[in-house]
Amino acid sequence: MKAAFRVALAVAVAAVWVGAAAGANGMRIVQAGGVTYPDQAFILTLPKPKSLTRHDVVVTENNGPVANLSVFKQGTVAGGTQVVLAIDASASMAGKPFLDALAAARAFARHMNSQEQVAIITFNDKVDVLQGFTSDPSRILKALGKNPKLAVGTHIYDALDKSVSLFDPSVPSATVVLLSDGTDVGSSVKRAAVFDELAKGHVRVFSIGLVSNTFDAPALQKLASSTRGTFIAANSPSQLTPIFDSLGRQLASEYYVKYRSRQNPRTHVTVHVQVKGIPGEATTMYMTPGLHIVPVGVYHPSFFNRSVESTYTMVVVALILAVLFGWAVSHATKRRDDPLVERVSGFVSVQRQGRENRPSRTEQERITRSLINRVTQSSQRSRRLSERLEQTLDLAGVKLEPVQLIAFTIIGTAILMAGLVALIGPAGLVVALLTPLAVRIWLKGRISRKRNAFAEQLPDNLDVLASALRAGHSLVSALSVVADDAVEPARSEFRRVLAEEQFGVQLEDAFKVVVDRMDNKDLDQVALVARLQREVGSNSAEVLDRVIETVRARMELRRLIRTLTAQGRLSRWILTLLPLALGLVMAMIGGSYMKPLFHSGLGQVMLVICLLMVVTGSWIIKRIVDIRV
Repeated sequence: MKAAFRVALAVAVAAVWVGAAAGANGMRIVQAGGVTYPDQAFILTLPKPKSLTRHDVVVTENNGPVANLSVFKQGTVAGGTQVVLAIDASASMAGKPFLDALAAARAFARHMNSQEQVAIITFNDKVDVLQGFTSDPSRILKALGKNPKLAVGTHIYDALDKSVSLFDPSVPSATVVLLSDGTDVGSSVKRAAVFDELAKGHVRVFSIGLVSNTFDAPALQKLASSTRGTFIAANSPSQLTPIFDSLGRQLASEYYVKYRSRQNPRTHVTVHVQVKGIPGEATTMYMTPGLHIVPVGVYHPSFFNRSVESTYTMVVVALILAVLFGWAVSHATKRRDDPLVERVSGFVSVQRQGRENRPSRTEQERITRSLINRVTQSSQRSRRLSERLEQTLDLAGVKLEPVQLIAFTIIGTAILMAGLVALIGPAGLVVALLTPLAVRIWLKGRISRKRNAFAEQLPDNLDVLASALRAGHSLVSALSVVADDAVEPARSEFRRVLAEEQFGVQLEDAFKVVVDRMDNKDLDQVALVARLQREVGSNSAEVLDRVIETVRARMELRRLIRTLTAQGRLSRWILTLLPLALGLVMAMIGGSYMKPLFHSGLGQVMLVICLLMVVTGSWIIKRIVDIRV
């Protein structure tokens, strides 16, 4: 008695919360599948066959109207209904019960609509699919004409699991008609798992129980009520045919009701259905699904976008375009000198007279050129700056024109400025403006290395010069020997001296030019030897020996001073680079520790002050350890 009460209570609770409800007049409404919210679909079962249109049906949700209501008779839409006939083929069904079950299934197939699909499976200790889904009655009858082998075992839940796997998820109406004379024995699939699959697929189960010694009515009844189906008990095999026949007519007379819900997400909804000509109403309940909103992070523009859209970038681009436009105009209007003079000027260092400084043939021409010189005075100063820069590039061995170097420096400054402003804010402007200083330091470093190499080679080259003089060569021919045997940069510089001399420049003046280029006072003594030999004559080889001794002594002194100041130079670079490297490492691994310095006004001011202090300290240490001999 208590067991029966628990079963009845469970069936009642399932009917309320799942949503399968029937009115007093026998009209039922069951939720169907094949749609996605906000669309909703239900199967409407009438107490007796009746022709309906959408104007005969009124559907409300929480007493409110619905949208896009449509009503179709089951089986009138292609692929809209699928039914699985699951027949018990256990040993207890042997003989008349199984033959009557097959006859009942054939009676059910006679009520098939042309658009309905039916599949047939049998189950005992295993599940066999006699016929997949088909709408051809002949194929159904052919499958039912076979006599499958009966075996011990009743795997009811395995059969239901197999039935669910056969259904198409897009089909609105999925139904299982289950016939068994006993209780489940040996299923590998758990009952709870099967119930969950049936609920998710909106599958109804109409269970038909053939009364026997092993008949388990509560389990079959629970299965039907939990899936919004019907349980029917047959006292004898002869009752199966009328039951299947009636069930086939019922499924063929059902209606498919579809509409669009207007309810909010995660809302309990009560559905009321009224049919014209049938008193009362059918009611069911369901809960609308929640919104699956994937959280999206806050939009952060990429570094490239920030750089392109930055005001600083636009200003820099405008400046670059202005510089390029000015260069193009100046290049197009630049006065072309005589090609011969241009070729010869590469081998001499004496300043040549420009055309504007040449004597005028007439007074009118002199006045005109005087006016031109006054107007172009600022242009001449710019030209002198360009010439000095060109000399610096030549001395550093950089194969670039001055305009090209300036353009590359401006572009590099602009790119670095945009990157640093995006990373550390406005303080990056000050750092980026140090790019020209870095270019200057780079050029000075190349020049310094070239001059040091020349100074190291000078004593050996002077030895060769003295030996050539002792062999009877003149000073000029001895210089030719030195230029042929020397290595760079001494070779180029001595060849420059010879070229100047061949163009009529005094030898000591040609040496003076190299003295200034290489910043080497020792070579000035060689110029003095050349002047003495030209004016009064002298034993140049012996004098050069004294010069070589002096040069070597001074080089030894320079090396000693460089050794003694090595610690100071190393300290300079450590003190200069350590704050920068430490700040970079802390910014990379310290998270937000350095953030106030980069993203606050006071922090940016402190960064600029620290940078200026580091640069000033490095310059002071350089001046201390840079001892000229």
